[in-house]
Amino acid sequence: MKRLLNLLGYLVSDLTQNELAARGACRCHKFRSGGFGMELHTYGQALWNAKNATGGNACVAVSRNWIWDPDETLFDLPRDKSCAKHLVSWKGKHGPKGWGVDKRLRRAATTQYLMAHMNSSIYADAMKTAAYRAFTGSARRVVSVHVRWGDKGREMALRPIDEYVEAVKNVTKYSGEALDVFLTTEDAKAVAAFRKAVPRNWNVVVYEAAVSSDKVLYGRHGMADQARNHRESGYHSLVALVLAMQADAFVITSGSNWSRLMEELCLGRDLEPRCAMVDVTPWRPHDW
Repeated sequence: MKRLLNLLGYLVSDLTQNELAARGACRCHKFRSGGFGMELHTYGQALWNAKNATGGNACVAVSRNWIWDPDETLFDLPRDKSCAKHLVSWKGKHGPKGWGVDKRLRRAATTQYLMAHMNSSIYADAMKTAAYRAFTGSARRVVSVHVRWGDKGREMALRPIDEYVEAVKNVTKYSGEALDVFLTTEDAKAVAAFRKAVPRNWNVVVYEAAVSSDKVLYGRHGMADQARNHRESGYHSLVALVLAMQADAFVITSGSNWSRLMEELCLGRDLEPRCAMVDVTPWRPHDW
């Protein structure tokens, strides 16, 4: 079950060494109440900015009352009640040269750092899910697919479901065999469309608690409103991420921060993917 943790630590940089043990007052990062993936990426950038400013290890506390972790139980990170002092910007104002490391390496390091500080009970909870039992006892190949629909259409053209199905066939060099497909999505419409489109011998597995049919999902602040309305949204999203990373191959939408988290967990020090992966987004419009 610890496949995600097994991926972690392979990419080792000085950033991943004991930021929480850094001496002195922590700088503070204030979350912007956006989508979960974006929030995790901006915290990672704040870590690098603090590291660049101090010239070494940097302790970066996070603001309390974060919509994705309202009970402060998901990550072992220092907290700041008001986050009013010693703020550190998440913006990449120093540029890639300022960080002294390739941007993709920086992103992968901070994503793996964050997941390494995720509450270990999330792994135990993932093992108890029906979704986990559905594909771990099978001899079939497991493919992880992330479909980002919902409010994402406000930022980019949503990829049609047939492209995801074709991408599964491409990444597995499909020849008609039965497959287990773990589908990650926030959108119940995507689940229905995917189940309808796949071959009959594909076993589509979904962690239903991370899926929603709420109307707010398609509004201006879709994912953020989803988190405000459902306190456990962040927890269920992380359980789904752990389940997704148990796969042998991946289909992602790189226009989504969440898909890029999955990609970053698969990158090694040489920036080469250690997972078979197909991206249905033919460009990277949000690789900021």
